[in-house]
Amino acid sequence: MKLIITICALVIFHSTAFAIGNDPNAILEEVKSNYNKVHDYQAQVKIKLDMDFLKVPMSEAVLYFKQPDKMRIKSDGFAMLPRKGFNFFPGALLRGNYTAIFEQDKTFDKSECYVIKIIPSGEMQDVVLTTLWIDKAGLMIRRVESVTKASGVFSIDLYYDKSFVKQYPLPASIKFEFDISKGNNQFGLKDDGNSAPEKKKKFSNGTAYVYFSDYKVNAGVDDTIFLEKKTTK
Repeated sequence: MKLIITICALVIFHSTAFAIGNDPNAILEEVKSNYNKVHDYQAQVKIKLDMDFLKVPMSEAVLYFKQPDKMRIKSDGFAMLPRKGFNFFPGALLRGNYTAIFEQDKTFDKSECYVIKIIPSGEMQDVVLTTLWIDKAGLMIRRVESVTKASGVFSIDLYYDKSFVKQYPLPASIKFEFDISKGNNQFGLKDDGNSAPEKKKKFSNGTAYVYFSDYKVNAGVDDTIFLEKKTTK
């Protein structure tokens, strides 16, 4: 029975891959469809920041998300995350209008991926260019690299639990690398311009790690969760 299921899964995958080929818009539509299976979720998260100039202990929180763009982090303590570029729902990267360009195939974390560049439409967009690594087999986002006008460059690596991702394309952990040089106010912190060169170098980038557990998907999240006064930023 397991052999039959495996063969059917392979047939479906190869049929889908043949149908979309290297058409970036067709690939992204399949990715959107995959993420749209998630209407809402709740999860326990642990957040770790790695920055030379700022020591922050591991924090714990509860994360709530609801389509299309409602999100709240609820914590008894202090959960610090970058203000821009970070999003706990990968599908949010594909909202709005954009021009998509297929670049090439690459491997990320031993997974074969489509590499697609996205140029957002509209002069008011902060993001100038985003490059996505999309897992061919699972049609989920594995890596993001974005260039912004005001907040420097950031990248997001997404790692998935192999058993859970068969049902929902939600990550088990995220690695978020960001540039906070030139006064980019990711945390409300600024370089005054008078720092020594070696200190400026330390101030130039940071990494946030987020670990997810106890997902409750499509169980319903009340809208009042998002109306309450936030305890963290």
